[in-house]
Amino acid sequence: MSRYQCERCQMEIGFQGVCWKCSSREKRESYEQLTTDQLQLKLQTIIERIEEVEKWKEIYDDFNGLLAYHDINLAEVAEAALQKNIYYPGTLYRDATKVVQEEIISRLLQPDCPSQDASSMMLCLAASGGDRVVEVFAQLEKEPLPWQSNLYVGPAIYAQESSWGFNRSGQAVQLHYDTCFAMLPDGDGDAAAAAGRLRQDDYCSDCGCQMIDILRLDGRDDRFSFLNVTGVLAIPVCPNCCMMHETNYVRYDAYGNCTLMKQESSGEKNYVSAADLQAMDQMKLTLTATSLPKYYACGGDEVITIGGVPEWIQDAQFDSCPDCEERMTFFAAVPWSTLYDSAEGTLYIEHCPNCRTIGMHHQQT
Repeated sequence: MSRYQCERCQMEIGFQGVCWKCSSREKRESYEQLTTDQLQLKLQTIIERIEEVEKWKEIYDDFNGLLAYHDINLAEVAEAALQKNIYYPGTLYRDATKVVQEEIISRLLQPDCPSQDASSMMLCLAASGGDRVVEVFAQLEKEPLPWQSNLYVGPAIYAQESSWGFNRSGQAVQLHYDTCFAMLPDGDGDAAAAAGRLRQDDYCSDCGCQMIDILRLDGRDDRFSFLNVTGVLAIPVCPNCCMMHETNYVRYDAYGNCTLMKQESSGEKNYVSAADLQAMDQMKLTLTATSLPKYYACGGDEVITIGGVPEWIQDAQFDSCPDCEERMTFFAAVPWSTLYDSAEGTLYIEHCPNCRTIGMHHQQT
């Protein structure tokens, strides 16, 4: 295969042009730089061409760009989508008015509602949230309608796609933080946050790969006050085995000191090279100075996010705390490509702040 260099970063790629990393970054930056007038023009275009959002092209990109990087109000978009019977993506209805919400609920509660439409409607309602949606989802959990027999999961699982759910007592709980920061490949790094740092003289007992701190966060920095960690939190993981375990658990104390809980063996093969480890350890990422919109991760640029709403590669997965058995709260997402080239997938990190327990799981296409 012919080898080319990216026209921006000179990384070797298999085609002539700009690599996906640079393309994604430039796309993000173009949305971040939009003026107020440009934002309003794009919003109006989305409303007028709402039927094109399902084509995953310009309108879909613009919608996610405005949501992720500007947290723009989408009430008018929800009204336009409802008029055209468009229910995907569910975030179209994030700012739905009570009138729009009640209309979707009315359609959903029809016994003969097509199951495919019902599935999409529940995602829309989950995104809009609020007491009324919680009431409807709880009702459907207790008294299922005929169309629910054609679905694989109940309303409580659909709620998790918008990062909320029900606890063991049946109460609605938020499973994300409204505060969001990102670690970007700009600048000279940040003393408050680092990713992929090697742990000296610490090797995985299963595969022999050198352990890393997937994240090191200084909880004393004001930006991380929402996490309620008073010391430096250094989360250890084997970069090889964590992709093969269903969930990796870590416990930490009030000062951030972490202990990796023993997992079942995933085998002895190590697929992470010494060059990959070196690349991780040398990667400089800079924590954003101020908080970002909570949907920042859905913009399409693969960057590390701390807090906010996760953008899942597969279905939402909120693991249960091994101590209290409640669903854990989304903590951070680390796309492996932000740490070394040719890596795939994302490591999702969640925690139970009450038990000071962290869970990590890997997803990829």
